[in-house]
Amino acid sequence: MNRKGTVLLVLLVIMSMLLAACGAPEPETIVQTVEVEKEVVKEVEKVVTEIVEVEKEVTTIVEGTPIIEKVVETQVVEVEKVITATPEPAAGGGTLTIASTSDIDNYDPHWNQLITFKTLVGHNIFDYLTDLDADMQVVPLLAESWEISDDGTVYTFQLREGAKFHNGRPLTAEDVVYSFNRVTDQETIFANKMDPVESIEALDDHTVQFTLKAPWAPFLSDLTLIAIVGEDTEAQLQTEPIGSGPYRFVEWLPNDQVVLEKNPDYDVEGIPKLDGIVIKILPDMPAALTNLEAGSVDAVYDVPAAQADRFKGRDDFAIQTPKASNSLFLLEMAIAKYEPLQEARVRKALAMCLDKETIRQNVYFGQAGPQWSSLPKSSWAHIEPAEIPYDPDGAQALLAEAGYADGFDLSVKIITGVGVMENITTIWQDCLGKIGVNLEIEVEELSTWLDHYIGRDYQTIANWMNVQDDPHSMYDTIFKPHLNDETSYPNEEMLALIEEGAVTTDQGRRKAIYAQIQQMAVDEMAPVIVVVSQPVIGLT
Repeated sequence: MNRKGTVLLVLLVIMSMLLAACGAPEPETIVQTVEVEKEVVKEVEKVVTEIVEVEKEVTTIVEGTPIIEKVVETQVVEVEKVITATPEPAAGGGTLTIASTSDIDNYDPHWNQLITFKTLVGHNIFDYLTDLDADMQVVPLLAESWEISDDGTVYTFQLREGAKFHNGRPLTAEDVVYSFNRVTDQETIFANKMDPVESIEALDDHTVQFTLKAPWAPFLSDLTLIAIVGEDTEAQLQTEPIGSGPYRFVEWLPNDQVVLEKNPDYDVEGIPKLDGIVIKILPDMPAALTNLEAGSVDAVYDVPAAQADRFKGRDDFAIQTPKASNSLFLLEMAIAKYEPLQEARVRKALAMCLDKETIRQNVYFGQAGPQWSSLPKSSWAHIEPAEIPYDPDGAQALLAEAGYADGFDLSVKIITGVGVMENITTIWQDCLGKIGVNLEIEVEELSTWLDHYIGRDYQTIANWMNVQDDPHSMYDTIFKPHLNDETSYPNEEMLALIEEGAVTTDQGRRKAIYAQIQQMAVDEMAPVIVVVSQPVIGLT
């Protein structure tokens, strides 16, 4: 068989998923141009890597187009692989099946703050006034445009006309007012996002105005977290949600799958691209990856680096990562609830037993970045506080100084099936055992873990945070619940700095404020210990 040159053809399936509030990976668009002398294949059924069998014409195969292998005449072809800077839209159609190792048992977007929910379901079913793009910049969504008063306290939003809820009812400015008032009235997990707001008013069906108590720098970013819902469908939100987003909820089969279908009334050009999305709930990551290799699922969400490593260099799979990680692995502490944790030297000793280099190599296959700062390196406000060395002997000496020479018992809660949590806490457990601290790893189902997390019913708990574009998102979401809680880590000084960082509009001054907070969190080793900046990986 004659060859005109090197033959390379890689076809990637477009993944229509947001890894957003969380730092969304931007899929590369692979365009393949196949030049032939006779006819072309019309459809694609699987990835072809070397020889394309053709019939009689010239065509261009674009990512997302199915290929059917059909042998009529064998023709060697030359393929050019072009990676575009700006992804082109997929051809669309079909159903994308995504594997997830976490089930979702509450679909109320004002009460569910899990990254899995927001990424796979929340931003598909619901609309938000604003959104974040791949560069973590605020962009319009339901609000097509807005004006800000000169003093920075009045925001007037023009809503996209033609928006409808999935039950066919038009979405109006009154629904926006209701949604934000609901967050406050029910004291949901996003209620603190409304603290800066003095009032909300629907000026007409498509205009809504927010008046703030004072300028609030992260306001547009905060709006990306609060979904727009209808009062008439509130009773259904937990189990059969109705939103106005690009996909409609079809069914949830517990521990099996979540099914979404295309919303034909969605009035944004080119969206949605797919006919449907199926989120397949699998028991653990090995099962998810086995299903991916078998072709039972098209993509796997949030793959640990250790498992993704074996897919490197394979032409039949694509590894997707964001431009920069904004995901931090944390150990949170309910300090006031457990006497040993109330001593700063004890907390520092616990941190000195985190072998971050071993964690980086063994848990993340070298892809994570050991870190102490509470902001990711991608943040404009990030600083590098002085590192705490891995030093078991020094940690033991600190415990003795603090009156715990014989050690003590400690517990950490993790989520079942989340290997990263288990592996990191096991490495921590090994070192702590050497200094007399008996760490019990309590493995819990997601719903139980979440109940304990929200109620701060733990000594320590493993978690991670995908920090949004504004640094306030970390301190508002992770720090403030501890700082405002007398049973956790009340701290008026840190709270005041967080407030000052939000009301200050000068970015240089804000950066200085957040530098203080980052350093204070490391000096006091509270209320969280940052372990690593972890990679965000998807597989298709």
